[in-house]
Amino acid sequence: MSYHVVTIESTKAELNCVDGQLVCTTAEGRRQLPLDDIAAIVVCCFSAKIEMLLLTEAAERGIGVVLCKTFKPACIMLPAQRNTDTELTRVWERVPRDFLDAAWQKTIDAKCRNQECLACAWCPESPAIAKIQEWARECRPDKEAAVSRLYWSVFREYLGDVDFLRLRNEGVSNCALDYGYAVLLARVLQSCFACGLDPTFDIGHATAERSTPLAYDLMEPFRPLVDARVMSWLHNTRPLPMELDTAFKHHLVPFLQDSITYKVRPRQVQTVIELSIRSFRKCLLEQNLETYVPWTAINSKWAGC
Repeated sequence: MSYHVVTIESTKAELNCVDGQLVCTTAEGRRQLPLDDIAAIVVCCFSAKIEMLLLTEAAERGIGVVLCKTFKPACIMLPAQRNTDTELTRVWERVPRDFLDAAWQKTIDAKCRNQECLACAWCPESPAIAKIQEWARECRPDKEAAVSRLYWSVFREYLGDVDFLRLRNEGVSNCALDYGYAVLLARVLQSCFACGLDPTFDIGHATAERSTPLAYDLMEPFRPLVDARVMSWLHNTRPLPMELDTAFKHHLVPFLQDSITYKVRPRQVQTVIELSIRSFRKCLLEQNLETYVPWTAINSKWAGC
């Protein structure tokens, strides 16, 4: 099975297909990779020329092409036969709302547990840790928001920046997080479509026009993996650049190949994303919450910290 997510980040690029190979030509030169080794192509260029032959050859192999604007997915092109599953669409229409709410709670429980583990790895002596540990295990309506406030306070403490606030597009730290989440979202979207899930449905995030709330829902437990990789870059880069550079992107994107534990076995992050989404698909079809297994960290050893 193919696992490579190819990200094209040059300012300008030409993409085509020659003898079953993805060929990318930029100012730095020409590079190529067999299409059979690719799961998705993410294009983040300001200007890109994509040949029709590449799109049709990618479609034949079930490869999704994600086009980004300011590093955030704006469009995804997938083979028609793998777009969405009619049976699953019918399931969405009849599944009870309380079942979806329970699936969302299971997702949030996993996210909060992962935030707790990472916060403990960063600042085990922080006064906020005890509260995070307590609230991450409680059943409360404001659980996600309560844990998140404390989690970002630990992030700020470990970063050593008393002025840091988690706001989109505000400063290089926030832009680094935004970019990382965009990379994660692209992978989650590709896995959703590959499993026949229509990401315009939701279990937690509100549905809006031209949005993909299910992808945002299912990526929640994996966000701390991005946070850990971004933090390691912030700690090890001096001085910090005013804008994200190629070195940062090269540092961040390999987190998808990091090894984490899922169902007792070590696996790559991108594999766990797909397995988790497959478990959610099975959960929907069988209407059995036990079959949905969002990723939950079992220790505080984080790659990239």
